[in-house]
Amino acid sequence: MSDVVRYRAGSDAALRMSLVEGRSLVEAARAAGMSERTARRRWADLRFRASVEAMRSEVAAQAVGRLVTLYDRAIDTLCDLLNEGSQSTRHRAAVSILTIGAQLQADSEFHARIAVLEMAGADLVDTEQAIVADRIASLDDD
Repeated sequence: MSDVVRYRAGSDAALRMSLVEGRSLVEAARAAGMSERTARRRWADLRFRASVEAMRSEVAAQAVGRLVTLYDRAIDTLCDLLNEGSQSTRHRAAVSILTIGAQLQADSEFHARIAVLEMAGADLVDTEQAIVADRIASLDDD
């Protein structure tokens, strides 16, 4: 019995990884050595689906982390191109710097707004919980 559980856990992990890598459900099932029907049953399980999404988020976060470490070098390269090379190269470097800078600023503002909304939402939940607790306490007092 434990061999079956171990096999399933291994094939589920293989299915999960294949889905994280962007394969279709059919392709992922084939790569995991399971039937399409079994893969569809796994995908219908919300815990399994959530684990795939969590892995995707983790992989994306790692990729973003690697990219962030390259920002300084990329900026240095654009600065070098801005100071040297043909007029066309300097122009493209300047446009890249302005475009990327504007996008980073917009992204930063967007994330700040989301953070404010999340805090406001958390405060609202806390307030609602306090109101419910007060009402329950007043019912107990009656």
